[in-house]
Amino acid sequence: MASFEQHGNKWRVEVKHKGVRQKKTFPTKRLAMEWAVERERQLHGATAGRMEDWHTVRETFETYSVRVSNKKGGVKWEQSRIVFFLENNPDLARKKLVDLTSNDLGLWRDRRLSGDPARKIAPVSNSTVEREMNLLSNIFHTARREWKWIEKSPLSDVRRPPATLPRTQRVDMEAIERVLLALGHVEGDPPDTTSRRVAYAFLFALETGMRAGEIRTLAWPCVHFDGKYVHLPKTKNGAPRDVPLTERAEEILRTMEKAKDEPDDSVFRLSANQIDGNFRKAKIRAGAEDVHFHDTRREALTRMSEVLSVMELSKVSGHKDINILQNVYYAPKVQKLADKLRAKRA
Repeated sequence: MASFEQHGNKWRVEVKHKGVRQKKTFPTKRLAMEWAVERERQLHGATAGRMEDWHTVRETFETYSVRVSNKKGGVKWEQSRIVFFLENNPDLARKKLVDLTSNDLGLWRDRRLSGDPARKIAPVSNSTVEREMNLLSNIFHTARREWKWIEKSPLSDVRRPPATLPRTQRVDMEAIERVLLALGHVEGDPPDTTSRRVAYAFLFALETGMRAGEIRTLAWPCVHFDGKYVHLPKTKNGAPRDVPLTERAEEILRTMEKAKDEPDDSVFRLSANQIDGNFRKAKIRAGAEDVHFHDTRREALTRMSEVLSVMELSKVSGHKDINILQNVYYAPKVQKLADKLRAKRA
């Protein structure tokens, strides 16, 4: 078991195993964690037989968290899911990796879908379990291919939950106005509270189709008023992207510029928790519980589709798979399609 202590600008880590203690100091906690994982692996190996006999599920997940998740854009989500799995499945966490079976994981899947009243864990949707199974699959395949800790993934024979239909919810103007009112939005006024900055982020998402994380990390050096676009150096798929600005999007940025905090390059000055928490509370107060912040992406891209071609739209959205763009984010109202058909025949 490793313990970490911060001394000034450095981190000291101590690893203990069967009476053996080793210490080392590092400039960052991440380096200390990587060393601790490797030293624990070596110490375990020195007191065990075959390598595959001593790797536990906990060690496998924690090693993946340090070596792999840390290098991903979705590091927070992956690491939080790993911690949740280990904390709420202690029996599985203690198991040796080679002893983990498809039956173990099938029972875990069923518990996630039905919930666990004893632990006060609510049931989750099929799509949530699907995402978590994708994470587990990556962990087991990494352990098999790169680390050679197992010969076969225990998840390979586990049935996936039925796929749910993609969400097609759009955001109508009435819901938008109610949410903005709940956030305390005052049109044209530079935001002076966190909730009002969330309101402008919400409006900006409706104009650009940008994800909440992309809006949250947008910095002033990446805003190009002369070129009428913002540059995103890092996106969900890892590739940079330029997003064109509508007149309304530019107006929002000009308003945010008036509330600019000089030492901070962030445009909206919001954390992920601030966006999530403030928006969730506002939509409840507004009686618009079914509105998700991410629905703005679908709404924006569907509006843009009336002007842009599919290829142009994919450049704006950053989608490499046109099918995902079409099936998930393009949700035209059937009445508008009918009007187009009638107008063409007239």
